[in-house]
Amino acid sequence: MLKRPIRIMCFGDSNTWGYTPVTGERYPENIRYPGVLAKKLGDNYRVIEEGLNARTIAFGADYVRPNRCGMEHLEPTISSHFPLDYLVIMLGTNDTQPRFSAWPDEIALGLERMILEAKKLFYINQSKTEIIIMAPVPYKQVKGNFFLADELIDKTKALTAKFKKVARMQKCHFINLDNLTKPLGDDRIGADGIHLTAASHKIAGEALAELILELEAK
Repeated sequence: MLKRPIRIMCFGDSNTWGYTPVTGERYPENIRYPGVLAKKLGDNYRVIEEGLNARTIAFGADYVRPNRCGMEHLEPTISSHFPLDYLVIMLGTNDTQPRFSAWPDEIALGLERMILEAKKLFYINQSKTEIIIMAPVPYKQVKGNFFLADELIDKTKALTAKFKKVARMQKCHFINLDNLTKPLGDDRIGADGIHLTAASHKIAGEALAELILELEAK
């Protein structure tokens, strides 16, 4: 029997989908971080892209962008892509939007609930899937964009520490994309103040590849 490729699902929002800042077009596959990951890993791996614009961790009652709740998508999405060896989650910034009135601690609780739900699915399916939490890059202030108020940006900045704690408690792997992209300065987030630049996608994909190859070598 031939050995199947190692399967990785990237579950996220517009930054996993590959939203290009300002234009709203989609980055080419080789620019998006899942594509960078796939190229780095090679033919023995399969990377599945599950990015959805405006996806949240826990908020579904949203009449501005309905049907965007990651918790509601999790079970059918995971089930449709079994078997999975790795689940990468990069979510949280959309949960900071003012209409949800959620603080970083509450968003982190939502992430923990998502992890527990994923673990339950893996247990039921007798899967030893590893979970990787990738903390998102915070928003940045953009002149004239009143949506990006200081309070909103501060919430996105607080997510990294909160998510790291959740990952440690739930024995998940953790990638601090905030720290990794800091050498890029203002060029890590595009002109809209929200979405990753191509350079940040490259860093994210390479960091994931390094971690997965390290885990596979054990």
